[in-house]
Amino acid sequence: MRFEIYQGKDSQWYWRLIAGNNRIIAVGGEGYVSKHNARRAVSTVIRDVRRNDAEGTLRVATG
Repeated sequence: MRFEIYQGKDSQWYWRLIAGNNRIIAVGGEGYVSKHNARRAVSTVIRDVRRNDAEGTLRVATG
């Protein structure tokens, strides 16, 4: 899996999570004014997943 950060037609920045088969499996529900803020949102998602992964089985790769 990988996160992708992209700029929408409205000039806002968005993120989405893409599976190994290139299918989109999650989309951030909010647009960000800067790419930096979109990256911070992805970092928050990764941090929260790691924090809540009680079994230690989830792996998140950022490209």
